[in-house]
Amino acid sequence: FPTRSFCGAGKGIVYDTGGLSLKGDGGRLMKDDMTGAAGVLGAFTLLGTLAARDPSLELRAPLFAALCLAENSIGPRSYRPDDIIQMHSGLSVEVTDTDAEGRFVVGDGCSFLARERGCRTIIDAATLTGTTGFTARHHGAVMSNDARMERLCLEAGLQSGEHMVPMVWLPEALSSAMSRCTPPPPPPPPPPPP
Repeated sequence: FPTRSFCGAGKGIVYDTGGLSLKGDGGRLMKDDMTGAAGVLGAFTLLGTLAARDPSLELRAPLFAALCLAENSIGPRSYRPDDIIQMHSGLSVEVTDTDAEGRFVVGDGCSFLARERGCRTIIDAATLTGTTGFTARHHGAVMSNDARMERLCLEAGLQSGEHMVPMVWLPEALSSAMSRCTPPPPPPPPPPPP
């Protein structure tokens, strides 16, 4: 696959009770946590439809989408606090709160796109937790390790009326937590160009 491909990963928790770490905000709808996957599916459907209708909009790079779908409810196969699970990347992680399932499914989706499809730029669409504060609950949030990509997302938000807020990229803040994790295997080399 070419290294210049458009990739989207969308969080889709189709029913979310919080798992064994039951949600305490009983009024929240259990089906709201799938809007990231719906947005990615909608964007990719639109891009494909427009390209099929207008040959001048030729897609110059392949499109890849990972709809990161799961149900988070209580049952005999539910994961539990303190479980250790292995991610798609090979990284082992400890579950501390079963209501934080989104980071697991999106992490696996992003790993799949990077490792199996050779994607170097991945746009992740997901609902955010309340820990992001007031601003991100009322606007989209952008977190990027690439300043140009952040600017493009912010500009697209302004043009579409979906205002975005830049969030601080601080990987060093995670260093103590990451130091306790098993390192993942290296990604495969990118495929040669056609």
